[in-house]
Amino acid sequence: MAAQTPKLPDVELVDQDGRSVRFYSDLIRGHTVAIDFIFTNCQTICPLLGATFGKLNRLVAKDLGFLLISISIDPENDSPSRLREYTAKFGASPSWRLVTGDKGRITELLRALGAYTPDKNAHSGEVLIGNGQGPWIRGNGLESPAALAELMRKVH
Repeated sequence: MAAQTPKLPDVELVDQDGRSVRFYSDLIRGHTVAIDFIFTNCQTICPLLGATFGKLNRLVAKDLGFLLISISIDPENDSPSRLREYTAKFGASPSWRLVTGDKGRITELLRALGAYTPDKNAHSGEVLIGNGQGPWIRGNGLESPAALAELMRKVH
């Protein structure tokens, strides 16, 4: 797990409830976050990432200042309603936000986070854990939810 400090753009996105949110101002600032990268019609790693985040969500939902963020890497197809359906499978709560948006903004965000790939099917299962103020930890999204929760608590 390598640590790095990405420059975080404050791009405007849309969450699973159709609300406009700014990536840094609304989702990162003041929170310790775990970020994964998904698309709703993925048949390989995304269902596993969703299950992990669903369990992680239950482990950290009561921790003040903790937030899970799933960024769609397929903004052309992942509407807020599709993101809402995706999280419903895994037991989402207000502490798990899924975001999509304009393809250019999503690409800018993915590049800044070191998660861009031109082929959505080639995306990794990485999870970024950080608080926007220091180095970020790149973890494996297939680790146990308890291990990811522990990393979040260490960063907090």
